Amino acid sequence: MKIVIIGAGSVYTPELLEGLAANKERLPVNEIVFVDLDGGRLETMLSFCRRYAAHLGLAIKLWATTDRRDALPGASFVNVQIRVGGNAARMLDEKIPLTYGIIGQETTGPGGMMKALRTLPVMVGIARDVQMLCPDAWMINYTNPTGMVAEAVLHETKAKIAGLCAGGFFPRDWAARALGVEPSSVRYDYYGLNHMNFACNVTVNGRPITAEQFSSVLEVNGAVSPEISRAMGLLMSPYLQYYFHTADRVQHMKQGLTRSEQVMELEKEIY
Repeated sequence: MKIVIIGAGSVYTPELLEGLAANKERLPVNEIVFVDLDGGRLETMLSFCRRYAAHLGLAIKLWATTDRRDALPGASFVNVQIRVGGNAARMLDEKIPLTYGIIGQETTGPGGMMKALRTLPVMVGIARDVQMLCPDAWMINYTNPTGMVAEAVLHETKAKIAGLCAGGFFPRDWAARALGVEPSSVRYDYYGLNHMNFACNVTVNGRPITAEQFSSVLEVNGAVSPEISRAMGLLMSPYLQYYFHTADRVQHMKQGLTRSEQVMELEKEIY
């Protein structure tokens, strides 16, 4: 089984190796190809991940290229984790709206819209290459705005795509932490769009949680006011803070470094 990672220069790439190593019996991958436009980051990540794969006991062929068309033939899965324009463009998405007293954020408001306008043409182009060079492969997308990306790819191409976000697991983790239970014992109904979603009807080992327990879970998710969540009877995506608490978040985001600036500093240290 061959996996292609587009955007492999990302500092998240080693986590993918961890996941593959943990599941190598169920997912027998023998080849991974790293693809990135930044040759310097790509070479650094390839060198590190070869050593890391050996450390994890993951016996695979691991190679890299800056041309995705060289990598795609024969792939079973194509993992896409790109950021068109990099964090420098993200910084503009965040800072320009803030000068007008509007949320600047990578999936919310005008910043999210501009990210989408940069990203969708590139993702559709990748999907067309997948459709042509490895038509049976599944695209596994982590690129934001993931909901719009999946919709664009499905609308414009015949490529198969799953748009993923870890947010669906947040209510499970909040409940497990607040109630001191195993995450696997928590279940709930979950609906909405990416970064605008809700959970309700929470159970632990099949039993509905009490109102008191629900309040405890709300306290763990500090992004949205517990009073609002309690009144609606819903666990909310943290991104809803930008709608319910806009003025407060704008003031907070104007102070200090933006998220993109924080990430750029971290990446310098990591690399």
